[in-house]
Amino acid sequence: MLDPSLTIDVILSAARAGRFLAFADIATANGAAWNRVRRSMGPHLKAVCAASLAGGGPMISAVVVNRRHVATGAMEPQTLAGFVASARELGLAVDDPETFLRAQQAATFAHAAALPFPPGV
Repeated sequence: MLDPSLTIDVILSAARAGRFLAFADIATANGAAWNRVRRSMGPHLKAVCAASLAGGGPMISAVVVNRRHVATGAMEPQTLAGFVASARELGLAVDDPETFLRAQQAATFAHAAALPFPPGV
């Protein structure tokens, strides 16, 4: 139901514009209702990050946050815990979760800005 390639393109397009996305934006971009894909979003974004890391990029899901935080990029404690757990499962060291998040967000914005546009070209 959720297409990792499509999600990667959506995230990188938003990051290139310096914007954060809501989880529901990812669902919508994939043609899915948020309430139908909510439980699969975590594993989906982990797979998206695994693909990004394999290509030398950052954990690009760092810019996907709860709707009420799209202006700031903050993550709810539970969301941040899931993000950090995924990072550790993918082999990254995380000492300070908030610092790690902000570093990955900055790296995602820089990575997206350095790519040809639209992504994949």
